[in-house]
Amino acid sequence: MLHHSVLFKIIQGAHREHAVSTFVSLVGTCTALNCICRTVQQRAFYREYQTLVKNEFVNASSNMLSLSPFLHESRLSKLVGG
Repeated sequence: MLHHSVLFKIIQGAHREHAVSTFVSLVGTCTALNCICRTVQQRAFYREYQTLVKNEFVNASSNMLSLSPFLHESRLSKLVGG
């Protein structure tokens, strides 16, 4: 699982008046983006996300159902089509 510490370091560095380095690595950027996306998904689609974590089918009344959602190994929900 990805660590939230990378995101914290990015945020902490943005608040410094004289940051040691303004360079953020590609891995750091991707890690932070995945963390943000996962958090948004967990909050915006709570029921669907919890269902996918349990490896169950999304409820038939969910708007996501037609998009064939699944949980990627990065624990981000992915949608197939529309």
